[in-house]
Amino acid sequence: MPRIRQYKKICDRCGRPRVKWKLQEGRKPRLVCVECIREKDRERDQKPYRRHKKSIKASGLLPENIDTLYDIQAHACAICKRKTVLVLDHCHSCLKPRALLCGYCNRGLGFFYDNPNLLMTASAYLRGYCGPVCVREATSTA
Repeated sequence: MPRIRQYKKICDRCGRPRVKWKLQEGRKPRLVCVECIREKDRERDQKPYRRHKKSIKASGLLPENIDTLYDIQAHACAICKRKTVLVLDHCHSCLKPRALLCGYCNRGLGFFYDNPNLLMTASAYLRGYCGPVCVREATSTA
């Protein structure tokens, strides 16, 4: 029975020959080994919040200001109070920064087009449809 030969490719990040690799999409496709991807993920997960260059640059905030905001919010999302990776939320009209939110809350606001009236309608819908038994209270952290 013929043996299947594994071809080693050179990792674009570390330069070592690797058997397991992944083609990373982006501006320039790169061959990156699985070990380098895991290492980068570990580094990213150690950061308390993500610094989105576009929103920070547009808002005019300095990284020190974001660190202060992070401390003021007690390292938690401004809406659900979960301690997780946070992103800078901002107004899409004037680009004014609002607070640091978790990804779920930030996307939730975006899905409702940052419209408080839609959010109030959705809240009334949930409370009226399910009643107080099914709806999680704002104080719970799930």
